[in-house]
Amino acid sequence: MAKKAAKKPTGRPLKHSAAQAQKLIDEYFQNCQDTKTPCTITGLALALDTSRQALCNWIERPDELGAVIKRAKVRVENYVEELLLSSRSPGGPIFWLKNFGWSDRQELNLSGGMDVDVNDPGREKLSDDNLDKLLALLQPAKGD
Repeated sequence: MAKKAAKKPTGRPLKHSAAQAQKLIDEYFQNCQDTKTPCTITGLALALDTSRQALCNWIERPDELGAVIKRAKVRVENYVEELLLSSRSPGGPIFWLKNFGWSDRQELNLSGGMDVDVNDPGREKLSDDNLDKLLALLQPAKGD
């Protein structure tokens, strides 16, 4: 049986090996720490001399470079989460959580019905005022 020829990579060659990328990433994070500059995905892309979109594409790679970029992205996400959660404003954490599937709305699904027997002997014990309140509760609000 003949051996299949190995697939040759297509497209433009990568700018960096995984080791080179890791070195640049480490320098980027150290620089952010030294200068107290926020860590960002765009900043990471600039440190690697590429675009944000190319960086996001590299994350999908199944090789060592993809793993290096994924770890760097997680470090940026961790930085952002810590910053948002230490903030005095609730807006940032709420925005961040919504991007990860959380919701600040409560959704109630009610089913079933309510049977009211108008011939119930207990009905006579309610005053007209209490009956009016009960009717108001049972009727949908205007505008619904």
